[in-house]
Amino acid sequence: MRSNGKTKIRGRAFKPGSSEMFEAELVCWINSSEVLLLREDDRTLLTRCPANAIDLGHVVGSGPVNVTLADGWLFQTDDHDITILLNESGLSRNLRSWEALRPRLVSVVLTTIVCTWLLWKYGLGILVSIAIALTPPPVINAMDYSAMQTLDRLLADETELSDKQQDKAQGIFLDLVRELPADQRDGFELHFRKFPEEFGPNAFALPGGTVVLTDALVNEFAKDDDAIAGVLGHEIGHKVEAHGMRQIYRSLSVYFLIALIAGDTGPLLEEFLLEGQLLLQLSFSRDHERAADDFGLTLMSKAGYDPEGLKRFFAALEKYDGDSDWYSTHPLSKDRVDSIENFIESGEYR
Repeated sequence: MRSNGKTKIRGRAFKPGSSEMFEAELVCWINSSEVLLLREDDRTLLTRCPANAIDLGHVVGSGPVNVTLADGWLFQTDDHDITILLNESGLSRNLRSWEALRPRLVSVVLTTIVCTWLLWKYGLGILVSIAIALTPPPVINAMDYSAMQTLDRLLADETELSDKQQDKAQGIFLDLVRELPADQRDGFELHFRKFPEEFGPNAFALPGGTVVLTDALVNEFAKDDDAIAGVLGHEIGHKVEAHGMRQIYRSLSVYFLIALIAGDTGPLLEEFLLEGQLLLQLSFSRDHERAADDFGLTLMSKAGYDPEGLKRFFAALEKYDGDSDWYSTHPLSKDRVDSIENFIESGEYR
């Protein structure tokens, strides 16, 4: 029987060491760690004791249930619900209380929703940063290797650029890398690949520092070293700012991020981080693209190249806008040209 947040079990009470019997009730309040034993006729308190100090006797079939309290009082009842009540843990009892009170249940649901949103909005970024810091360099290098293996198997062909063209682009690349702080220069490699025509002039960077230029880009801008420097500076910016790793970890659930931080990385690394197709399917966010543009402008300027070159590159790409999924997550080239003009005029890259 329940009333006003308390549970009453009717039965018989026996004094310690005596056969004297009283009709009695065992009373337990919800969220209370104490039980009371009362005489049923005049509500006299016979005894009280902590709920965890009760000894619930063995129940045989449909026979009575014997409950021994801490000070020796014996309570006997035919109501077998008492076995459920007294076996509940404090946590279980509290949960039952919340479920019984609808306004509280609503507040719990709302609190859960708010906490989940806060974790997604603010906590995810923190988890991502921690995961990046804890990822060993050999793992990142293995990711680059796996992605390149997948790329060569499914999409790209060997470059058809001449040695002279490759050496020229490599020289520009080294000029840019030399301008980086010493602790940021490791891991950079430049590769060339021939892609299907629909990819057009393009480049991309992998998390470990592998940068790939398409033959189409080198050929189209063969006489514009500044444009190539701008593109390479942009891709170097993706690696330095760890945009690739951030996109990878953001694509994983919070559960996987916590597992990674905790060190339980075996299956996770094999299934996600070392799967080359995952890297190829991810795209940088528009914010990352704009940040890489700004980074590239600053870097190419330090290396002695004209930032106008990156603007010319994106102006030339306007004809590709909307024609391919490859460009769908990037800011439109016209918007990037305008943004680069504003950045150059502000002098922030100097």
